[in-house]
Amino acid sequence: MKKPVVQRQTLNRFFELHIEQGPELESLDVPVGIVNGIAAPTRLKLTFQGQANHTGTTSMMRRKDALVAASEMILFVEDAAKLEAINKTVATVGICEVTPASMNVIPGEVTLYVDIRSTSMVSKQRVHQQIRKKAYVIEQYRGVTCEIDVLSKEIPIVIERHIQERLQSACEEININYENMPSGAGHDAMNMAKLWPTGMIFVPCKNGVSHDPTEYSTVEQIVAGTNVLITAIRREASR
Repeated sequence: MKKPVVQRQTLNRFFELHIEQGPELESLDVPVGIVNGIAAPTRLKLTFQGQANHTGTTSMMRRKDALVAASEMILFVEDAAKLEAINKTVATVGICEVTPASMNVIPGEVTLYVDIRSTSMVSKQRVHQQIRKKAYVIEQYRGVTCEIDVLSKEIPIVIERHIQERLQSACEEININYENMPSGAGHDAMNMAKLWPTGMIFVPCKNGVSHDPTEYSTVEQIVAGTNVLITAIRREASR
């Protein structure tokens, strides 16, 4: 049986209600977040090539330790993202693969996987370029090579201003405080926004934890978000 296909003209608006997956709303004690943009990742694979050798017979001055070189980059990725904090840009080294991964062998090859996210494509690109410049410096200083592959380069979504305003107006109608904020995680709304005017509503989650057994939002928090969603839908339907 064929799956039904939703035609572009059959939808007028798309609204998504979701937990924040972060700690901001809880820390601000605000019941609802109105999303103004959804961050998209640029993902890099950095391969540092040094020289594997015996740890006991290779002097410190003669080493080309790929892991030490990669460690400098890990710290730099954090610093580069902090310089873009005003743009809510973040960057993370989530995987570090060490070869040959033996206690008595100097690491000859290390692969890092880097995730850079922002609602600003320009800010993401700045972090990306700073990483490339740092890789060159490390190569010269450490005597290693660093190959950088771009695994993905996705475009952030900006929520249309008039949709944000309609969700804000729905909050005001039912006397619910709200905070304008970006989403650092991807959601269905990212794809829906490519076809239809899209809005997104956040509710708090305890300690910002998600995708975990301890993920938790109170009934009151869920009801507040649902009431904003219902109000927005009713208002749109009456237009």
